[in-house]
Formats: sequence, structure tokens, C-alpha cells
Amino acid sequence: MPLENDETRKRRARNRALLAVLAGLAILFYLVTVVRMREADRSAHDAPAGTAAPERPATPPRP
Repeated sequence: MPLENDETRKRRARNRALLAVLAGLAILFYLVTVVRMREADRSAHDAPAGTAAPERPATPPRP
């Protein structure tokens, strides 16, 4: 296996840092989604009968 030069080590370190940032964003988006779903579920169960939010109308098909 050839020895790595300085440029290759820097590139590998930068790629690992980018991987960490992207993985962190994916985890953040997942957690935000889970929290929002739980809040929506709680608000649906806490609302008095007959006061649930109306359903959105169906969107027309695209031509």
C-alpha cells in the first residue's frame, strides 16, 4: 500500500467532516419530524369532539 501524501490525508479528513455534517443533518431532520408528528397526534387527541381540523381538499391531478 503506497504511503499517503499530505493532500490525500487532508482530503480524507475533509470528507469525514462532511460525512459527519450530513449525518447530523439527517438525524436532526428525523428528530424534528418525529416531534412534529407526536405534537400533531397529541393535538388531535386533545381536541374536543367535532372541533378537529378540516381535511384539506384533494389537489387536482396534473395534466
